[in-house]
Amino acid sequence: MAQFVGKWKTINSTRKNYEEYCSSSGIPKDLIDKYRDVVTVMDMKQDGDKWLITYDTGLGPPQSFTFILGQELVTKDFEGKGVKATATLGEDGIWTDKT
Repeated sequence: MAQFVGKWKTINSTRKNYEEYCSSSGIPKDLIDKYRDVVTVMDMKQDGDKWLITYDTGLGPPQSFTFILGQELVTKDFEGKGVKATATLGEDGIWTDKT
């Protein structure tokens, strides 16, 4: 799981289907436009079973949340809407989540 620890930065030029994804997720057009060119820095840390992820878009204060793989996390998205998700790590090392 060490492959996920560290700072990660979005590369907007490689992002595919951004508009379609956002539209199907119910994100309003004005927010789709606002976040289109935002560079997000994600800092992932692990302490035993707990993970801490901090997102910084530069458009407001950074947001952080802590979770344990396989346990449901209840938090808020960048718009302040409630979100429930469960993250898991597969045998192939791929991180997935169920929302």
